[in-house]
Amino acid sequence: MSFILTCCEPSCLILASIDRVLVTSPNAGTRRRSTRRLTIINIIIVCSFWAVFHIHTLIFIQIVQYGTNYFVCIYQPGEYTTFISYYSLVITGCLPPTLMAIFGFWAVKNIRQIRRVRHNASARTTATVVVVGGAHTLQSKDQQLIRMLFIEILSYIICKYPGTIMLIYQQITQYDIKSDERQQIEQAIQELTAFLYFVENSIGCYTNMIASKTFRTELKRMLIKIPTGYVIVKVLPTDTVQNTARICMEEVVLTHEFSGKLITDQGLHFKNELPQAIAILVGYERVFFTSYHPQTNNGQRNSIFIIQ
Repeated sequence: MSFILTCCEPSCLILASIDRVLVTSPNAGTRRRSTRRLTIINIIIVCSFWAVFHIHTLIFIQIVQYGTNYFVCIYQPGEYTTFISYYSLVITGCLPPTLMAIFGFWAVKNIRQIRRVRHNASARTTATVVVVGGAHTLQSKDQQLIRMLFIEILSYIICKYPGTIMLIYQQITQYDIKSDERQQIEQAIQELTAFLYFVENSIGCYTNMIASKTFRTELKRMLIKIPTGYVIVKVLPTDTVQNTARICMEEVVLTHEFSGKLITDQGLHFKNELPQAIAILVGYERVFFTSYHPQTNNGQRNSIFIIQ
């Protein structure tokens, strides 16, 4: 699974780079090829290909037990270990950054060409010129997606490429006689590159926040929707309330959208039926409401006491 995930991430970035090249193309026919359906099909094909391609790991990897309930997967020594080394160097090391750089520069070239065409079109002052269709312009959403993609590619190269360089160094010096001090230095550098390798997988949200205003707005909207208020309610039949003074309280969560729904421990859902007084409940602000009498599905009337 680690092999598949390691290959799927750069492959999806490469597909995104290709999609941005299509979107920024001056040719209208090329731009029409950038569709959601084609993107989903390509992602499924690429992920399926890597899943089938890495079947060899199920055959040539050995499981070694070093202790009680302690198992480690290792490569078969010899030619398969050499194959994995060069495979990691080419497939996950050199090829993805190269393709990302190629398609990234291609997209930049298309963007500059679009700007040049717009500048030339705006410079025309002859009244007899009739422009059919107009010049292609990038929407704000596309511009932000391109910016996010470029930052994602740059962070990928910065975080992943040191590991590739270290792997090349290990292949070149694998037959050298190394002192203990040199081995310790190489081990420290290898651990640092391994740390950087996994840093890229955890900073995507932060880089998108820096690159896109729309992403920040949507993230803020999602966080605001998290429930923040707690109320104590009790649902009892009306006749029970009239005949007893003892009220057992139950705790439920009331979301910030107070005109939405209130869920009690008895599974009752009340939509747009809450009294106006409950609308002042914001965050942890305390509200007191005496009683409310909704009609349940079975025709029984209940009294709700809300206290906070």
